[in-house]
Amino acid sequence: MINSSESSELSELYGRLVHRILRLLLHASYVHSRLSDSRSSTALKDSVTLNVIRGLRDAISGLQASLMQVSMVFVMTSLSQVSQLFLHWHTAAPQWD
Repeated sequence: MINSSESSELSELYGRLVHRILRLLLHASYVHSRLSDSRSSTALKDSVTLNVIRGLRDAISGLQASLMQVSMVFVMTSLSQVSQLFLHWHTAAPQWD
């Protein structure tokens, strides 16, 4: 079972994850509008493309970090639950002397 501290941490991590995904989508929408504007010059489109690559790289890196943090919380919670279950099983087992 997840305690309130872990639940709070997970909520915060999911919030950051969703925020990063939304930023990525907003960035993609902006780029799409700039690149599809026929009035934009080739130099502007090249500049936008470079900024897109940088922005996507940063967004993906942040997304990866958030996913790793969420995964670590789940792993630590699972390990904690397994160890508690093992401890309970070990203490509840009959003692054969």
